[in-house]
Amino acid sequence: MGTSSKFNAMSALIRLGDLPGMQAYAAVDFDWTQVGGDENITLLHFAIDCGKKSSTRANNLPVIEWMLKAGADPEQELPSDHPGCSHLCKRWDKKGTMIKVRYACQSPISLAAAWVEALRKVDWGAATMKHFSLVLSVIATAASAKRHKVAVHQAVMDRWESAREMTSTHNVTFETADGAITAHDHILMAASPVLQAMLQSTMKEGQQKQISVADSSGTGVSLLLDMLYTSSTRTDPDFKTMLVALDLAHRWQVQDVVKLLSEALRDMITTDSFSAIAETAALKGLDALARCCAAFGAKTAEVQAMLKNGSLPVSVQRLLQGPEAPSQQGAVAKKRRTF
Repeated sequence: MGTSSKFNAMSALIRLGDLPGMQAYAAVDFDWTQVGGDENITLLHFAIDCGKKSSTRANNLPVIEWMLKAGADPEQELPSDHPGCSHLCKRWDKKGTMIKVRYACQSPISLAAAWVEALRKVDWGAATMKHFSLVLSVIATAASAKRHKVAVHQAVMDRWESAREMTSTHNVTFETADGAITAHDHILMAASPVLQAMLQSTMKEGQQKQISVADSSGTGVSLLLDMLYTSSTRTDPDFKTMLVALDLAHRWQVQDVVKLLSEALRDMITTDSFSAIAETAALKGLDALARCCAAFGAKTAEVQAMLKNGSLPVSVQRLLQGPEAPSQQGAVAKKRRTF
């Protein structure tokens, strides 16, 4: 199905407020950046416009919330030379009640803000104003989360890096596949609720301050600790090391590190790394990384060949083919027995 057909199908579901239909239709690699329709705008812009009419407003907010979680960009701007505009008027007095908001240079968040500003100038009705205010709040929150990074002075980074290297003051030992690696317990407990519970328990981890990660490489554990102390590293890790650190961060619920490593892995997807990265993304529910893997797999002949001969993990097959992919390659389903 072509891009325009996908846009038209999804826009119809948005207009209907059919969230289950949208969730079923949108593949993991769905392109939310595409523009289309009569207005030549993105689907998120289109969804915002659907809130203008009470007849299409009932499920509009949940639809927008889901689109943002699924990958729609709240800050994707339309071109500066876009000729169109979004408008709203009352049928019995089109000339006297017409409100217009130009599309040029508008991102979804600025479009929602423009509608709130325009509606404040007219007596349009509390329901419409309330709806656009809620839409603006939801999109602004999503945009803030997307950009939640702050500048840190280099001296601060150096100070925390020095603390990371003060091994004589470390009081927790990680027993890795390659030997012992140490860290400060207060850093670990501040970063991870799981590590906090372990280090405060009456078990070995709490009493002896020793944590066994024998299934993890020393380089992967070191990378995770670098991220915990400074959100950066001076090493040049390969994708396998990144995946070890990501697995531990996910296991110990260090969500900011999971996000940072997931973003870094998007640029490390190659034919050789695809299977491992895609499997991690699929099994851990890392949707943005999974979409990148699916997009790479869809256009890469080597990956399609692996998919065809069944050499990819089942979770990756499902990522590329959808949930109808077989749970076991070539297996015949046994007859279900009920009681």
